Amino acid sequence: MSGDKESMITDRGRPLRVLLVILFIVYLLLVPVWVLLLKSSCEIFYISRWQGQIFADAEMFANFTHYSNMDPTNIFWGDMILNVAAFVPFGIYLEMLFHEKPFLLKTLTMFCVSLAIEITQFVLMIGATDIVDLIANTLGGVTGLIVMRVLYHNNMIKIVLVLAILMTLIVGIEVGIHSVNIYYDIRDFYNEENYNGYLNDFQEEAELVPQMGAFSGSQ
Repeated sequence: MSGDKESMITDRGRPLRVLLVILFIVYLLLVPVWVLLLKSSCEIFYISRWQGQIFADAEMFANFTHYSNMDPTNIFWGDMILNVAAFVPFGIYLEMLFHEKPFLLKTLTMFCVSLAIEITQFVLMIGATDIVDLIANTLGGVTGLIVMRVLYHNNMIKIVLVLAILMTLIVGIEVGIHSVNIYYDIRDFYNEENYNGYLNDFQEEAELVPQMGAFSGSQ
């Protein structure tokens, strides 16, 4: 059966495999950029650069003006869905190009890539390095592997290829959108009037941190 699967890629001609390799490379370039831009467009000018600190506590977020009107549950599930969806094509591409490799090895590969992204976030102080993101990313990749295997058995490789292309395009579009958002964030941040307003907000919110620390210590 594995030989039949392999022929579905190789026997259709070199152009198909070349196309898959190109799409996979584009995807690998886009996903880390998308994840980092997604985090930075929301936080890089507000939290991650604030006094050079990294915050990962939901209760602390709730005390910040910027997050006061947001539902933490919606933020959590929205982030989870995005992380899972972003890594589904990863599993699809791995299964199409390296289906002869063990399932566990491909899962470990996706885990390591996700871990590298999380470490990069930590080093650059973008967003919060979160084990939940690591699990969600790996889950998305495993979902892609399983979907690809099921469709292989049903000879639906064209559908998978179309889905992989569409999801790669979606990631590319998201990268473009967040790039534009960051451009306007930078422009607005360095506007003198807005910059002074941000400084005032930071000074007011900085007073919350010692108070919150004292409250936690008293408990």
